[in-house]
Amino acid sequence: MSQQEPLISIIIPVYNRIAYVFEAIDSALNQTYPNIEVMVVDDGSTDGTYERLAASDRPIVLLQQPENRGQAAARNRGLFSCSGEYVLFLDSDDVLELHALETLWKELYSRQKQDSKWGLSYGKKLTCDSNLRPAKTKSKTYHDGNILPHLFFDNFVRTGSYLVRKSIVQEIGGYREDLRVKEDLLLHFTLAVHYKFAFTGQFLSKYRRHVNHRARHNYDKIIEQDMRHLDYFFEEHPRLDPAVEGVKDLIYAKEHLELCKIAWRSRLPEIYLYHWKSACALQPSFRWHPKYLSRSLWAHVKLS
Repeated sequence: MSQQEPLISIIIPVYNRIAYVFEAIDSALNQTYPNIEVMVVDDGSTDGTYERLAASDRPIVLLQQPENRGQAAARNRGLFSCSGEYVLFLDSDDVLELHALETLWKELYSRQKQDSKWGLSYGKKLTCDSNLRPAKTKSKTYHDGNILPHLFFDNFVRTGSYLVRKSIVQEIGGYREDLRVKEDLLLHFTLAVHYKFAFTGQFLSKYRRHVNHRARHNYDKIIEQDMRHLDYFFEEHPRLDPAVEGVKDLIYAKEHLELCKIAWRSRLPEIYLYHWKSACALQPSFRWHPKYLSRSLWAHVKLS
């Protein structure tokens, strides 16, 4: 192994994804980058996923958790078990482009030669339908270097599209396992406090939308979890760059609006009003937003 080709571990957590997981695995195994380890962590599947994986002749490292503990726990199991110097986390229903690792490694290596504070490289993720055909989505703005002030307002660093030094993820303890949603965002926030992110500008993975996707079934978990990922972050980082401290109220207000959207879709007027009022208390100008104001009237009617 040359110094320029360290071992990279691709970690794939899987829970009841028999329809898609082999496509994810094959996209990892077929990378143009030569020195890889593909580790699959079965998170207590009940649909035969683990048995099918165990019977496969694909050259993977297969781990099993006896019961479903969530993606954060499965990713941590892979993180603290893998052999790679660098890691890429891939969801079991997504796929990598063939050149993904090679592109990410070249970008990160060239930056690290200049400054060790470059800890992560990332690219774009293409949103697709269930058959991996490109879907229409809003365009994103990407950032390079110190990205933390931007990351609070848009999740543009996506799982499956970035490569990171394993040691720096282990240093912060990996993912918070008590979070069932937005655990990836908290990890990215924390990494962005200490390290710079290098943007490659290329599409490196495909995100598959389908009826059984985790995000479509997590409204109740999102509402229950509330602001916990933000609370954890700001409690653990009481002194931050003024650029972040200056917009802390706006960060929380925007998150309240996101929870308003979930409450609206879930037809929960009381929860909608709570988050609407909380957002307006932090950012008074929000109270005149036509969409949210009209929905607040709907909530009042429902509760009257």
